[in-house]
Amino acid sequence: NSEDEYYLGASKKRLKEEVSIYYKILICITIITSILSIYLFYRLYTIKYKYNFLHLCESRFSVREYSQKPIEQEKIDALLKVAQLSPTAANKQPQKIYIITKEEHKQKLKTVTKYTFNAPMFFLICCDKNLSWKHKTEELYSTEIDGSIVADNIILEAHDLGLGSVFVRSFQTEKIKEIFGIPENIVPIALLPIGYPKEGTKPSNEHFKRKNLKEMVEYL
Repeated sequence: NSEDEYYLGASKKRLKEEVSIYYKILICITIITSILSIYLFYRLYTIKYKYNFLHLCESRFSVREYSQKPIEQEKIDALLKVAQLSPTAANKQPQKIYIITKEEHKQKLKTVTKYTFNAPMFFLICCDKNLSWKHKTEELYSTEIDGSIVADNIILEAHDLGLGSVFVRSFQTEKIKEIFGIPENIVPIALLPIGYPKEGTKPSNEHFKRKNLKEMVEYL
């Protein structure tokens, strides 16, 4: 009868509406899941790329403009830990690091080098020549080599922490020892200005000039 047909039609309509709603929900869930999956793959890719050592070396550049934002102590500690873990000849560990943060000492630095770049702090990387490994048959010490390895590791770790740095060797060695009271057996190797790069700081044009590997590599 007409009453049964009415309720049957109403039931079919409700069923159709419910199916339509479920269908829309399913579509929304599928879209959201797809977006999340794409984002997850993207994050995994960027994280893997970010923590790839080759990428670290490629993206790092010498910073010559710094902000005065304070550097967190945990980041300073991380730099020092890297210096401690750095490889040295025969594991003699001759490295000695002076951290320069006081304004009066930063002003003294300007009397021995013009390459301070107004950085908020400096690591003066030195080595104790009395502790350095000595070649058995040649007049060769590992002092400068060990110090350079330590400096390079600090530079790369600084970049990984979002800090900038630059390797400075253009300073008056004897004068820097004199003004900071550095003992005779301690050899200054490098001065590292360290800090957060000033906003907009970019690599110099010289940074991108790289020799072809064929010019520097020869298989023997």
